[in-house]
Amino acid sequence: MGITDKQLVARRFRAARPTYDAEATIQQRIVEHLTGMLKDFDERKHFDKVWEFGCGTGILTAHIDSEWDIARWVLNDLDETNPLSPSICLRHPQSVEYLCGDVESIDAGRGFDLIASSSTLQWLHYPLQFLSKLHHHLQPSGVICISTFGPDNLHEVRSLTGHGLAYCTADEWHRVLSPIFQNVCVTEEKIGLYFDDGREVLRHLKRTGVGAAPGPEERWTPERMRRFCREYARRFGTPAGRLSLTYHPIYLLARL
Repeated sequence: MGITDKQLVARRFRAARPTYDAEATIQQRIVEHLTGMLKDFDERKHFDKVWEFGCGTGILTAHIDSEWDIARWVLNDLDETNPLSPSICLRHPQSVEYLCGDVESIDAGRGFDLIASSSTLQWLHYPLQFLSKLHHHLQPSGVICISTFGPDNLHEVRSLTGHGLAYCTADEWHRVLSPIFQNVCVTEEKIGLYFDDGREVLRHLKRTGVGAAPGPEERWTPERMRRFCREYARRFGTPAGRLSLTYHPIYLLARL
């Protein structure tokens, strides 16, 4: 496991844009769960100023915009062009500021009453330190609403390839948030997807850009592919003959 190559992340997610929304069923489910938690966590129906980092094609953006009245958006992503899907129609498009670049380097500003993100935090070089500083960007009573992934995420592929991210645990996230915020909620779950063979697993990861993990872009020779598929079936096959792939989302909500 190593430091994320962010330019590789950007290239792979950019390449996956045409297939991402259709393939990213887990990410859709995570966003639905995250926004459902926000409704229970905070009673507001309006946010004056929202910063979403790692907005990608806009799955979370669209969900928030459909459920809350947002006066002003600041959307951030590594992509140098606005990556929101053309199908997304925000209620106040004139209020959107798009801020491209590395979220660990840019200054998004201050005075936000909501900071949101889904399936992005794990790509950062220093995610715990980044999270510990987010409150500086919030107004009093401001809220963060973030999903990331835990140590069991994609463990099947990581164990076979030796490449992957160094994920933080739910306890680590809670220890960072609890001294800063008055109200903190950290929960986690595990979701399984099932495939017919190892090639389908790799195809799924490529179509969602998730394959952009640390490590060299090794060439998939026919022999390497056969070995990967054989070991995947042996170690992670179900009695029904399908192959499991685990997602381990962690949900972080906190209010100043």
